[in-house]
Amino acid sequence: MAFYVKYRDQETDSEKEIRYIVRSSAESEAERLREEGQLDVIVMDEMRRNIKKYEPRNLVSMILFAFGIVLIILSLVIGMIIGIMDSRLSKGLSLWNALVYWIYGGAAGFLFIGIAEIITWLQRIHAAIQKSEGKPE
Repeated sequence: MAFYVKYRDQETDSEKEIRYIVRSSAESEAERLREEGQLDVIVMDEMRRNIKKYEPRNLVSMILFAFGIVLIILSLVIGMIIGIMDSRLSKGLSLWNALVYWIYGGAAGFLFIGIAEIITWLQRIHAAIQKSEGKPE
């Protein structure tokens, strides 16, 4: 794993970056740069460096995620309504019928949320491949 020292050069006001293999070397270089008066000196590992600050989500994944949330909420509400209606007919809370709606609705909702996350990760992988090949996204 590599470590990067990022800073803004006080003379040219440009961002610079130095790569190190050992974290202690990166920390000591960062301390030296701070003593020189360089601005915004930070040390970060390779994984944090590769994360984008803003990454637009895929429209399909957003729709599937929203559908999953709505499905979970609706299953909770419908399960309560069915449980209350069945309890009026049988003089007791029909928890079993409500549980069926809650479990199946929750499972279906989480399935849609999971598919949305898979699409999001595939979009990130695609963007990373495009970036490494030098092609525009």
